[in-house]
Amino acid sequence: HDDPLSIGVWTIPEMGYFGLTKEQAEKEGYSVVEGTARFDQCLRGRVFAPDGLCKLVVDEKDGTVLGCHLIGKEAAEMVHYGMALVKAGTSIFEILQTVYTAVTFHELFKEAALDANSKL
Repeated sequence: HDDPLSIGVWTIPEMGYFGLTKEQAEKEGYSVVEGTARFDQCLRGRVFAPDGLCKLVVDEKDGTVLGCHLIGKEAAEMVHYGMALVKAGTSIFEILQTVYTAVTFHELFKEAALDANSKL
């Protein structure tokens, strides 16, 4: 993805996104799956913000993360991690091998990767 900017929207709830949506990826010829994680799937989310969502758009061919979309508490902060995943060409398999510090919202990226993996 060539766009150097991630988007953060400081509303209630916050939003953040970077990379391709499912529709954009399919228009570009990718076959994709979406992995999602509700914020209440991690302890920090359960305590502070259970209503958010983290979504990864993933290339079905090799598991590469093509887009990251977040809505909820700290979404405009967390989108930068999603941007780094997309820009580095990270696969969900690399995310699944990463140990995330508990209790953080970043655990949601692993949960979304797990969900995407179950759809491959």
